[in-house]
Amino acid sequence: MLTRSHLGCKLALLGRANWAATVVAAVVGTALLLLVPTAATAADSSTSNQAAFLRTAHLSPDTPGVDIYVSATGKAPTVIRSETYGHFSSYVSVTPGSYSVAARLAGSPASSPVVVSWHLQLAAGDAYTAAAIGSGSERKATLLHDDLTPPASGKARVRLIQAASTASGADVTANGTVPIASNAAFATTSGYVQVPAGTWPLSARATGASPQSTIASVSLPAGSITTVVLLDEAGAGLHLISTLDSAGAGVMPRTGINTGGGGLAPCGSGAHPTMLGLLGWLCAAVAALAWRRRSAASR
Repeated sequence: MLTRSHLGCKLALLGRANWAATVVAAVVGTALLLLVPTAATAADSSTSNQAAFLRTAHLSPDTPGVDIYVSATGKAPTVIRSETYGHFSSYVSVTPGSYSVAARLAGSPASSPVVVSWHLQLAAGDAYTAAAIGSGSERKATLLHDDLTPPASGKARVRLIQAASTASGADVTANGTVPIASNAAFATTSGYVQVPAGTWPLSARATGASPQSTIASVSLPAGSITTVVLLDEAGAGLHLISTLDSAGAGVMPRTGINTGGGGLAPCGSGAHPTMLGLLGWLCAAVAALAWRRRSAASR
């Protein structure tokens, strides 16, 4: 009798064979692409250079959850649903140009009143954060330019958004000695500071007559770029959060699904040695072919 477990393993082996055939086809396809590399490379480079990148941030403590509408002239809006206080969306790639951004209460129709709005001009190759900052009459819409220039080897870059309306100014330091921002006024953003990669303790202190302060810890991996945000704590006080701007050169955080290895692993997850050998041979042949083509072209 074929049990469910046996059936699962047979299906896994069949799937593995299909996977191997797919990889072989991909390798052969790559070989063909290497014969005409310039067109594909130029297209990818052109697409990257033509895009702008935009994310939104909800930094208004007395504003409930909102839906963000991002609209290019004459086009239907892209809607980012139910942002709550302290939330940053992922970056989205957009065509450079003029955009309108409007925040409406979460779940409200598109015709409902706007809580806060922006008019943006986005340039190719640049990254931006459209943020609603502050409370009540001090609430404002601002557009931040996110400088994603990679740090030096073994370093990270970090900056501050001072979004705590109860602090007219704030000092933020890492490890008690490295200044991230000094007397940063409400609704301002500091420049990026380069620091050694690692986990850093942070401290924030309101300047002036206010005695408020808070502490936190932030992980700054090598090559990363991070924004630290000073917020109003619920009730009273200050609160620090952080968001990753870039995990490495040209790598922006985006929402994704981790598919993982799944439940078929007990049936054996390794590919057949013969198939691995064939794939290795094909990869070597592709590399040799590419080298010969490039050598001939350079003569």
